Amino acid sequence: AYSYVTATVENGQFAGLDYEWSKWPRDKQVEYARQLFAEAGYGPGNPLEITISYNTNEGHKKIALAIGSMWEDVFGKDSIVVKQANQEWKTFLRDRSEANYDVARDGWEADYDSVDSYTVLYTSGGPQNNSKTDTPGYNELLDQAKRATDPAERVRLIRQAVTLAMSDYGIIPLYQYTYSRLISSRVKGYDPKDNHLDHVMSKWYKF
Repeated sequence: AYSYVTATVENGQFAGLDYEWSKWPRDKQVEYARQLFAEAGYGPGNPLEITISYNTNEGHKKIALAIGSMWEDVFGKDSIVVKQANQEWKTFLRDRSEANYDVARDGWEADYDSVDSYTVLYTSGGPQNNSKTDTPGYNELLDQAKRATDPAERVRLIRQAVTLAMSDYGIIPLYQYTYSRLISSRVKGYDPKDNHLDHVMSKWYKF
């Protein structure tokens, strides 16, 4: 994933916000990353020490190990030292809420088909802003969007706000959840395209 919102939300009105570098060839991405890493002052003489925190789960552990391995491959093991911190759920939630971490995992599922389900994650001072980012102008753009009477103006303002938040790199989007369902043609009332949270209720179905 290369955007802070899914491309399908609100019939694709917020698609195309992916980072420009996501379209670059891999070797160009790596070269640019190494350049930024060096400009930040890190290298063999001053390695970056960073810890990835996650709550107890074998899948989360594998992802943290994979990220660390990728960083070491790109920057060199003598230039970056990546540790993984496995935490019990309550401890992890406490530390994350207090911003007591270097990098911490997070996950999110949109509760409804609205970009608002994503924009709350980056609202300065918001309770769901686990990255604790405070992007100047972001809240103001969202407030303007809420007051906009023209739907097109609302979309424009929110796209501008999301682009602004993405420029702060408060989070690193990794992937989007997916699911597969094999549905018999005899089953009526279950349309996975509109069932965004994959709620399966037998009372909806007819055979």
